[in-house]
Order: sequence, then C-alpha cells, then structure tokens
Amino acid sequence: MVPAPGDPHSGYPQRYIPNGRASDSEGKIFNYLANELGPPNETVSGTIRLHSQRDVCDSCRGVMDSFQAEYPNIRIIVTEG
Repeated sequence: MVPAPGDPHSGYPQRYIPNGRASDSEGKIFNYLANELGPPNETVSGTIRLHSQRDVCDSCRGVMDSFQAEYPNIRIIVTEG
C-alpha cells in the first residue's frame, strides 16, 4: 500500500498548497519509491516514467525535485495530457 503524503513514514511531506494535495498520485508514488529504496543513495540508478492525465501541480513537482536530489542517478521522465 502506498502511504498518504504527510504520513510519518511517507518520507516526503508535500509542500503547502492552500487547496491541499494529500490525494495526488504523483506524491504517493514518489513517497512509496523513496520508502522502498531506503535512505538517500547516489548508487541507485534507473529511470522512472510517469504519465499524468492532467498537468502535474507545483506540490507534486516539489516532491519529484526532492526525490531527484536524494537519488540523483534516477532519471525522471514526466509526460502530461
């Protein structure tokens, strides 16, 4: 099960957005992946391909940026629409 953002075990609390983004799939996915990969690690590598039917919000982009900073050798490819 993918934990909700803000869960004590989620790893990446989402940035504050007034309308709340706790149910956004992108944030849940990257929190789940971070939990599975463990502590920040430069030796982990790979590619994540993410497609969102809608534009990715600023909060979710912030989560992806945080993930990328902690796992710099994982390439993230995002498509929208």
